[in-house]
Amino acid sequence: TNLRVVANRLLSLKISGFTSLAAGMLKAREVLKEAKRRDRSTIPVMVIITDGSANVPLLRSLATGEIRQFDETGIITREFEELAVKDVIAVSKMIRKEGVHTVVVNTNPHLYGRETYGFSVTRQIASITGGSLHVVGRMVSNEELTERIFGEIAEDQRLIAHKAGQFH
Repeated sequence: TNLRVVANRLLSLKISGFTSLAAGMLKAREVLKEAKRRDRSTIPVMVIITDGSANVPLLRSLATGEIRQFDETGIITREFEELAVKDVIAVSKMIRKEGVHTVVVNTNPHLYGRETYGFSVTRQIASITGGSLHVVGRMVSNEELTERIFGEIAEDQRLIAHKAGQFH
């Protein structure tokens, strides 16, 4: 995949605040499993780009399979935040167990205040999965963001390939 094409598409995404981080990670896990099934030489690498605001839990409990009900107001008021973080941690453990490499990019521009918990969430994802963490913070331009983060991700790719025994 051309990373520059992906970057340009990411820069144009609309943000709603109502996407489950854990659900996105599970979907990426499915895509990586399918890629590995098609080509056994594939090295699965999940790049997670997030502000770390885990505020929407999974609709189905990973532990019990129960269907959960949530309302928009509860999500806005962060009523389900603790449950959402637990889901992210559970999915992170699944990813680690399956040997998926991770690169976590935290896009949260807030260094202080309520939103800083996103750094804790992304640190936990990287720590649990054994992945790398990159913090975007307050970049001056999309170009700077793209150049710096892609440079760091390229270095991550080299390290992952080296660990997997595929030297490029």
